[in-house]
Amino acid sequence: MQRQNPESLQPPPIESRLRINPVDLGLGQLTIDSESFNSNARDLVRTPGVDLRTLIDELPHGDNASTLVGQSDSGKSEIMNRASMLLGVPHVDAGLLFRTVTAKAIEFGYVGGDVDSSIGSALLSSIDEMDITLGNPKDGVEQAIELNGVRYVYSGMDSIDRGLLGDISQNGELYTATMDRLVQETDGKLVIVGGRSINQHIPDSVAKFYIERDGSPRKNEAGSAWSLDDPSSEGMMTIVNREGAVEDSARAVSLILARRVESRLSGNTKYSLSNGVSIVTGEEAKVREVEFVINSPESVAENEPYLQANIDTEFLKEMSSMIEAKARNARLQFPEDQHLMVESTGLFIPKLHEMGIPPEVLEYMSKYNYQTIFDYAGAADTLDAYSVTVAAVIDQSGNITSTLGLASGTLQAEQEGAQGFGWDAQFVPAGYDQTYSSMGDEKHSISSRAMATHQLFTA
Repeated sequence: MQRQNPESLQPPPIESRLRINPVDLGLGQLTIDSESFNSNARDLVRTPGVDLRTLIDELPHGDNASTLVGQSDSGKSEIMNRASMLLGVPHVDAGLLFRTVTAKAIEFGYVGGDVDSSIGSALLSSIDEMDITLGNPKDGVEQAIELNGVRYVYSGMDSIDRGLLGDISQNGELYTATMDRLVQETDGKLVIVGGRSINQHIPDSVAKFYIERDGSPRKNEAGSAWSLDDPSSEGMMTIVNREGAVEDSARAVSLILARRVESRLSGNTKYSLSNGVSIVTGEEAKVREVEFVINSPESVAENEPYLQANIDTEFLKEMSSMIEAKARNARLQFPEDQHLMVESTGLFIPKLHEMGIPPEVLEYMSKYNYQTIFDYAGAADTLDAYSVTVAAVIDQSGNITSTLGLASGTLQAEQEGAQGFGWDAQFVPAGYDQTYSSMGDEKHSISSRAMATHQLFTA
């Protein structure tokens, strides 16, 4: 097994910090009832006729796990179990791996301090031979590790000396080998992974969370550079677990993870278009807009070339990854069709993007607690925004052609109009004084979806 260089595991530069209170996602005191929410969360990751884990295997950029870390006593283990239960996906806690390695070290005569070469070599061999069972609370499956005929689980391991456990987890070579083994086991599987510093080992995780116990002083983690559980690390999202709010925090994690996965895999209804292509989408309103473009291509506005330079490249990269996954998912569901179209539209708000708020969080804020979008931006009434659409056609050979459509404008706090869906009632395109919802069919000529569709079928 190839070992990683410990020096390569340093976190990215700290640029921003985002703390999401579950109430901002419509949870806590504003939440819908638990039974309805739990059902909706499960529905988000259920694709009829195709196994979810098969779809995850098809994701083109190695996306696999949702990673969950947190400060001591923040409730992350309980949150991880409950989130796994909600979504019906496995979880694994890196702490069990290190406890198992420590138990083996004790068997080999380890008493603490530096690990000598003979014990270190024996432990590395043991790590390579770990047989990890991913836990799935919904199905009653307990996380376990099988090693040399011995099954290790959390129960019965409380007696392990925490000092020895700390010494083992602080050993660079053993730490890296253990985490490498975890990455091998979780690769290509949708799992919720919890454990210190896990984000450095699964950099392409579907979603990254840091669990923080609000109102409690953070406990200083002793030790070396391996203690990297920093909520300020770029790309991580802090879920604030208020005292007694474990359930809400678990639902927040589930909600965000489910939405991110769903956004990449969704769209399981097929509609035939007049040009012979079938579009796979979950929104029939999108079909009408695409048909308008196909039948009236001369009416569609052109992309303004300077717009793309104003949108973060990582956001566009994520959109491209999403559309490729959706295209391959569509091909799995409808293998007989010659050509299938998929599209994905997102809202890019520069000010909130700089704060680290990802699109799926923005979407749930707009759905359940819209005012928080503007509260996060400093009580603004309007925000500069871009509508971004990536559209793609996949043929029977799996070849994908994709296009990008962009429309600039502003997002306003006051809703206007009743047509459309999503944030149509708040988005005012540049050069107009009406929202998309108030424009009627005129929207079909100037929207980012129209531009991306036009390029797709006229290039």
